[in-house]
Amino acid sequence: MPCDRRAFSQIRCATLALTLLAGCAETSPQDDERVGQARGALTVGEAIDTSCSTSSVKALSDQIIARANCFEPGAFSEVPAQPNVTIGDSVYPYLEEPARDAFVAAVSAHPDQALTVNSMLRTVPQQLLLYRWYQQGKCGIGLAASPGSSNHETGLAFDASQYATWRPFFEAEGFVWLGSSDPVHFDYAGSDAVDHKGLDVLAFQTLWNENHPDDLIDADGVYGPETEARLLASPAEGFARPVTCGPTGAETPDVYLAVDFRAPDTFADGVSAGVADLFENESATLAIELENKGTDAGAVSLAIQLDEEIFAVGGYAMTHAPSADGPYEPDPAAASVENPSGASLPSDLRLVLGPMAAGEHKRIDVLLTPRVYTVDRAASATARVWVTAVDDLYSQTGFDGSVTNVDGSQTFGGGRIQLADAADVYSRTHWEWDSDRLEGATTSGDATLAPIAGSLHVEGGSAPAIIELPAAELPSGTARIVELRAERTGGEGRAFLLVRRGEEPLAEGDRFELDLPAVGTFAELDVDVGTGPIRALGLLPFETESGGVDVDFVRIVEGSAVDDVDDEGCECASGARSAGRTPLGSALLLGLALFCRRSLRAPAEPHAARRKRRQ
Repeated sequence: MPCDRRAFSQIRCATLALTLLAGCAETSPQDDERVGQARGALTVGEAIDTSCSTSSVKALSDQIIARANCFEPGAFSEVPAQPNVTIGDSVYPYLEEPARDAFVAAVSAHPDQALTVNSMLRTVPQQLLLYRWYQQGKCGIGLAASPGSSNHETGLAFDASQYATWRPFFEAEGFVWLGSSDPVHFDYAGSDAVDHKGLDVLAFQTLWNENHPDDLIDADGVYGPETEARLLASPAEGFARPVTCGPTGAETPDVYLAVDFRAPDTFADGVSAGVADLFENESATLAIELENKGTDAGAVSLAIQLDEEIFAVGGYAMTHAPSADGPYEPDPAAASVENPSGASLPSDLRLVLGPMAAGEHKRIDVLLTPRVYTVDRAASATARVWVTAVDDLYSQTGFDGSVTNVDGSQTFGGGRIQLADAADVYSRTHWEWDSDRLEGATTSGDATLAPIAGSLHVEGGSAPAIIELPAAELPSGTARIVELRAERTGGEGRAFLLVRRGEEPLAEGDRFELDLPAVGTFAELDVDVGTGPIRALGLLPFETESGGVDVDFVRIVEGSAVDDVDDEGCECASGARSAGRTPLGSALLLGLALFCRRSLRAPAEPHAARRKRRQ
């Protein structure tokens, strides 16, 4: 499963439930990792062919564990020896810190019970060996997960021979027994558990880049052909350069980057799942953070690229702190004459961040206003951010552009300091359903909703259901029309537009009857809903028996419904028929007759000219 690496070192992508399904059933009880003696091997690829023990890659595994703990301290913590526990020589006695403590608590509470551990942590080269031996039918390996997908690479799993005896003891400490498919296997699932899936892969990728600045690969924690090729060529005895958590090679700066639209995924459906959701004409923030994990940097600069058609940039705030814990204070670099200023800025920003001390963090919050609705577009709106320079050690011409990285000093992202983040721009006043998204529409009862062929298709259930649209939150004082285009098939009774004005349930709000015959013909309707506030809209397509309905669009626009303009300049507006409660002053007129009011303005463009029409 791909990981979201917008934060500096978070490798937390899958829930534990998914982890349990990701290939945990790897060895039977007798298939421990003690299969013969290892012979000296030069590379991991040669170790596959010349050994039957994962201890052949122990030195490289030690380096991977050390590098992983640089990213996530405590991710892989050594389990102390216990008098009643036997751990084989080829088993790595490591678990993540909370799992380690729970394991020790369980075994120390039952000192008279013996426990044999056949496997705990496996690093990615160990898992590669097991997987290849399984594929080749050698070394007695009956089943093994592919590298990068094993539970044993997360620091949460171990295998125990006496699983039946120990099962209740471990479950009492937060472990989950995998079951009959892999009875020796336990996973830690306590509330403080963290899934470090991909961390060992990231650690290896980083080690490779540190030792091969002329052959950099993506350090993203995702195991693929590029990573496997380098792993097979890596020395089983470990890389020559010692592992440190500070800067690599010469003492240099090492800048890391994080980028995030500070917005929730409000409508997590269709292709928008996992993408931040913004709203037209509502302020938003793009949060950018940099950290210098190396020595002092004399000059750092940054580029931010946004789609000018979609975003208006209203300014930015820049702060800094000596560490991630703060305190954050205004950054003097914000006042540099080289940096743009004002309430309206270009969508392509270039910022001079100035010096960054060792360990220093800088935050840049870019204030944005989405201009347009983007849900009907094939791709989400994207912010692209990259570091353009770090002293004389690093430079980058553009996003995905050419990079100069002297001596591989910058280790983030495989030596390329750039990130992109996506957002969708929704509306609180119009819903089009031109994509595969529901756009926040919901329904009551057992009716079903689905965006089909440019419309929201609703299939009625056993009883009439209300289609509710997301909150509009429009204040009173402005005359408004609700435009919609819909067809319904089957069902009985009248159809209504529902308007919630306050805190009342939508079903108890104002009702405006719609001329929507149940004959499968599209109707375009304008409903004058008056000047009251609008908290939310809904449709009740069937008053009694349910059927099917397709809604092309629903829009809230300002003004009164206009049918025609007579020779004397009188605009003749017709209201929609209503039932139930209606806005004061309209109840006697809606649905009864045309009414006229004198106007000095030019005739308005017909509403139909502004509508999406089915082709």
